[in-house]
Amino acid sequence: MTALTISTTELGYDFDIELSSWHNKLRGYRVFPNKKTPLDGGLGIGLNFVAQYDLDGEWLSQIPERYLAITEPFPEYQYQLLWLAANSAAAAQILASRPIILVLVCHRFRVDNESALRLCQLGQRCILQALGFDGRKAALKFLDRLNLRFNQGSELEHIIRLLNVKEQRYLKFKHYSSIEYNNLVLDQIHPFLTGSRLGLSVAKEQRGYRTCGLATFQDVLMLGRDLGIHDPIAHIVRQPSLAALEQLHDRWTEQRNQRIYGERVKPIDHDVPYSLPLKGSRSIIPIKDYQALVEEGRKQRHCISVYHSRISSERYCAFSMQHPERLTIGIRRLPRGRFPFEIDQISGVKNALPSEESRQLVHAWFSQCRQTWCAEKAS
Repeated sequence: MTALTISTTELGYDFDIELSSWHNKLRGYRVFPNKKTPLDGGLGIGLNFVAQYDLDGEWLSQIPERYLAITEPFPEYQYQLLWLAANSAAAAQILASRPIILVLVCHRFRVDNESALRLCQLGQRCILQALGFDGRKAALKFLDRLNLRFNQGSELEHIIRLLNVKEQRYLKFKHYSSIEYNNLVLDQIHPFLTGSRLGLSVAKEQRGYRTCGLATFQDVLMLGRDLGIHDPIAHIVRQPSLAALEQLHDRWTEQRNQRIYGERVKPIDHDVPYSLPLKGSRSIIPIKDYQALVEEGRKQRHCISVYHSRISSERYCAFSMQHPERLTIGIRRLPRGRFPFEIDQISGVKNALPSEESRQLVHAWFSQCRQTWCAEKAS
């Protein structure tokens, strides 16, 4: 087989795409009824989609299997990555050793194959510099420690952010033996944790922050500020493990609950009922006022009461789930959107994770809320 034709006219385009074989450098063309022009960049789709036009599999079988495996996690750039490898020994070497660098090249020159090809002739550190990133040896070491599957959709954006030549945030990860996606997310949300004693512990623990939850970090911060703790962030980052962080959370929660019940300290708007934009169900009950919020926190031994100001300003709402297990549900209100709400947390006693059955029930209820809200807005 010398070429493969992708019938994009069937998809509404005014041209088809023709791809020559691996042995013919994977040259691509837009084929119009009366002319053929070179394809300037990638396809924007993976070869899994393209394969349906390769009826006998001959075109795909000519591409080295190792290159197919390396590029498969990057469907948006897969054709362009393979094109570069087919047309440049230097690009093929980068693809085999540090494919993420070639992905960064394709991300920058997604519609300019020739510029991407010229850049591949440089050394890897020079390529990073030409792309506007930090090109020090430490940046290459950072890329080598990345352990990502690229199935979340935001990995590349995190990497680009961390390689920024001015901020050089990737250096915060220099003591991490392996950098997981969760570590990148945590750095985005709570950058003070990265490289700290607690941050390194989170990276090493197999359970990651999943069992603790990002909400716990936010809760501890809010608790510390509400209690008037000087520099609560310093207290958090000194914790040696997630277990220690959870213990700190419990201690501060208990201190706050004791202060509320012992001193009867109440906010000035404690007697104003909460807005209830979403309806509950038989087992999911809206928390209607400050007293009910405090009581929920006391029974569940967590700090939902620190969300009072958010709830009273209509930026948050909370619910109490009674069956099949006792849970607290926090819903964040978004500034815009067809359905401007999202689930922020589903927490059991002491912020324990819900069972799968309960989690599914909460999401089913939330889906019903979405349908009701959208139907009412449409009527």
